[in-house]
Amino acid sequence: MSRLQRGFAITAACALGAAGLLSVPTAAFAADPAIVINEVDSGPADWVEFYNPTSEAFDISGYEIRDNSDDHRWAFSAGTTIAAGEFLVVEADSIGVVDGAPARFDAPIGIGSADEIRLFTPAGELIDRTGAWEGHANINGDEIAATLARCLDGVGDFALAYATPGAANNCVPPMVAINEVESDGDPDWIELVNPTTEALDVSGMVVKDDDDTHEYAIADGTSIPAHGYLVIDDLDFGIGKDDTVRLFDGDQLVDSTSWGTTHVAATWGRCPDITGSFAATAEATPGAANSCEDEVAGAPWPGSADVRVLDEAPMFLEDSSGLDVQETADGTFLWAVDNGEGRIWKLDASADGAVSPADGWAESKRVRFQKDANTPDAAGPDTEGITVDGAGMVYVASERDNSEKGVNQNKILQVDPNSSASDLIALTEWDLTNLLPAVGANLGIEAVEWVPDAALTGKLFDDEAQAAYDSSVYAEKTDGLFFVAVEDGGGVYAFALSADGSAELVSTIDPGLAGVMALDYDAVLGVLWAVCDDGCGGKSAQITLNGTDAPGIAHFARAAGLPDINNEGFATAPASMSVDGQRPVWWFADGYAAEALRVGTLAGGEAGGA
Repeated sequence: MSRLQRGFAITAACALGAAGLLSVPTAAFAADPAIVINEVDSGPADWVEFYNPTSEAFDISGYEIRDNSDDHRWAFSAGTTIAAGEFLVVEADSIGVVDGAPARFDAPIGIGSADEIRLFTPAGELIDRTGAWEGHANINGDEIAATLARCLDGVGDFALAYATPGAANNCVPPMVAINEVESDGDPDWIELVNPTTEALDVSGMVVKDDDDTHEYAIADGTSIPAHGYLVIDDLDFGIGKDDTVRLFDGDQLVDSTSWGTTHVAATWGRCPDITGSFAATAEATPGAANSCEDEVAGAPWPGSADVRVLDEAPMFLEDSSGLDVQETADGTFLWAVDNGEGRIWKLDASADGAVSPADGWAESKRVRFQKDANTPDAAGPDTEGITVDGAGMVYVASERDNSEKGVNQNKILQVDPNSSASDLIALTEWDLTNLLPAVGANLGIEAVEWVPDAALTGKLFDDEAQAAYDSSVYAEKTDGLFFVAVEDGGGVYAFALSADGSAELVSTIDPGLAGVMALDYDAVLGVLWAVCDDGCGGKSAQITLNGTDAPGIAHFARAAGLPDINNEGFATAPASMSVDGQRPVWWFADGYAAEALRVGTLAGGEAGGA
């Protein structure tokens, strides 16, 4: 196993995630641009996804799938088409034609751990193939979650990905990636980035341009800190205007990028920083987050620059996600949720932002699906967000069942926090999957926030009514609306939830962020906060509802003292916690056993409040 695979904590099968997977170059066979193999799952399920990248539907009657053996073949039935820009998934029980008779896909083909998938025309011409692999794809040992997929859809090389059957691919980022390139500088330079939560040793890795004789070996003892950058500006070759930069770990191609026939005006970098595709940047930022031309400019953070860590020692698990604040006659509480085990914490919050376990909550409690009530070993919900309504009931947002990580399932679960049980079985579940945009399994709802009707009536725009929100229109719903944020696309959606488990979409808001990981209704300022993670530099948006379909949107950079990490939780304190006009504001970062919870301050409330 290579040094980088160890650093990313992914098993040997994940070596397939490298762009060097293909054993046969794409130029070695004729390609039909109307259909390509796009994603393959070889275990535990067997399925193959195809993609039509064109603007017209395409008839694939008689097209034939083979694995690595020409004796294993299955053809599409007559009349089968793949729509323009759409995906088509062939599963184990899909019916096609074998030797002139109807047959399931798994009758002739069982996709193995050492195999490949090929596609032939009815005339027997090879038009696409994955190349051979060894070992089922897996992510941290989880084969259910992993596939091999093209990065980007339809055109990229096959790499390790999260399972997204019938939807756009969601590829696992390389352990170390090329992040920014200066090809017309004095000197030229290349920036590498470490997107993981641990420092990575990059000693001996090699950077090349499009000429294999031009190579630069990274010096022994070189490492990149977690979420950090390494700028290489002492290359002994020049980067041209029509060139490619490639990164190798031994013989394995880890990452590469090309930029066309001329130099870009500034630099060539990932937009958004670290996670995005390559594009021309707005300005060179060696050793810092990329500045992208289409990024929303943000004003300085309106609160304190200083941010401090609250959990120097581990207080939570490593998959921290959502936060919410509850103000009661007995005090103010901070609620927190973990997305790995569905655990929630109730914490006493002090005016200085410090927290401690609330009475009866020395240990966290676990939220469970109704279907898992009698199955304590079930993996449970992937709980990304948490909120508390006016009656004190707790709601969590789940983007999938951790027992089926390859399937997107956006749900809100209601639990009774006053139950003495350590496992809290959902009292009601609302499935929002079909009411939200179709996204990849791990790109669904990241946050949920309850907002009372009193703060919404006449202010939120009702998309269906094409008028300001009137709560009486939704007579069967619970008090208030529930806002959820979807990671893929960054949309915010307001739902009316009814006691029978039904839901109705009331409003859709675009906060102008590449992704949204956290929501918080700030009653002091009368705004809804939408917060992005390190995918867009920790920017946030203040949404001011005004009764129209164009709410006020103000963008802010993250606090100067807040590291640019995977902050997925955000919550503001009520005015009652204000001291000298300042009140706490909390952030919660995914991927850390300690130093996950941080606190700063934000203006609001009467000076001297407690």
